[in-house]
Amino acid sequence: MENSFKNRYVVNANVRNDASNVFGQDINHRIDPTYSFGFSWRASEEAFFQKHLKWITTLNFRGTFGIQGNALTRESPELILSQNGVQAGYNRYYSTISQIPNPYLSWERTKNWNFGVDLELFHMFYMNLEYYTRRSNAVITVDLPFEYGINDMKRNGGIIYNRGIEYTLSFTPVQKRDFSLNINLNASKNWNKGVLDRKQHPDIKRRISVKRILVIFLCRS
Repeated sequence: MENSFKNRYVVNANVRNDASNVFGQDINHRIDPTYSFGFSWRASEEAFFQKHLKWITTLNFRGTFGIQGNALTRESPELILSQNGVQAGYNRYYSTISQIPNPYLSWERTKNWNFGVDLELFHMFYMNLEYYTRRSNAVITVDLPFEYGINDMKRNGGIIYNRGIEYTLSFTPVQKRDFSLNINLNASKNWNKGVLDRKQHPDIKRRISVKRILVIFLCRS
């Protein structure tokens, strides 16, 4: 949805709801509402600029906020076992664990903020400035105790902070019908940081319950 008023103010919004059955048994983790909102103000169209600042041919301020989801189709919340042959010395069939169950596996979600300015002077000099910041809930690899039967597993719990600035400068000193000269400069700077979100890690009781399920299964096999 997008609305424009007097060719100066623009508001847009986008909302949708995605679902995937690749996640855990908890149905609340399968649904991922995503949305984005944006606003822009074309200041150069205001009467003050049209009357007193005509040399500013374009001045536009804009900002957006949104949440996006990413489903890791390579991962599964289910228990994965591989049945092998007869183990020497025990004369019994045995299985190896490739992955333990994770009913709390959910979407990777990213929050985005973006702010920008577009400026043009005398129809010759153009500048675009962008600043953005992102916070992502990433799926990470977590080490497990030896008694789980495997070394590690995938789960939500990583936080990646990303922010940066980008700008473009363009200058057109010569512009004729059959000839023009353009000078462009682009640059960007990015900062990243990854930390562990301990709130999303399972507590002690939940880890014990998963351990008991595996022990019972292995005893029955």
